[in-house]
Amino acid sequence: MSTTSPVRALVCATLARKLRERHDLAGVDVLDGPDLADTAQNTILIGDVEGSDGGIRNMKSGRKQRVDEFTITVLMRALTPQNTAAEARATVERFVAALDTILAEDPLLDSTPGLQHAVLAGYDGPDAVPTPEGCVGFIEARVQCTVHLI
Repeated sequence: MSTTSPVRALVCATLARKLRERHDLAGVDVLDGPDLADTAQNTILIGDVEGSDGGIRNMKSGRKQRVDEFTITVLMRALTPQNTAAEARATVERFVAALDTILAEDPLLDSTPGLQHAVLAGYDGPDAVPTPEGCVGFIEARVQCTVHLI
């Protein structure tokens, strides 16, 4: 386990909790897990975490400070039967707006230990794909986090 692994896990869990608590996302499944398979129609998935984490040696004296950065991929999907591509895109745009609001209002995510800030670093989409069940909207957002370790 790397030095920032516990912080990364805590950031993901806090982000998922804050998304679940939003009234404007009622009925949206928020998952902190591996994939979107077999999920509800409207889903936000806290996905992969990537970044620089070289670890820190546990020295008895003179521990050095280090700043680590990592990115959390957040996948958003909206499927409502008989919806149009425009409606599917608008729905996932509402999801990413909620994520952006959370990060703008609380960039420390409930004072997560070691977290200096978390920001929406951008997103790809919205895209819409027709399926037999209706049109599915997708967005892949990126949350950039900076952690300060001593």
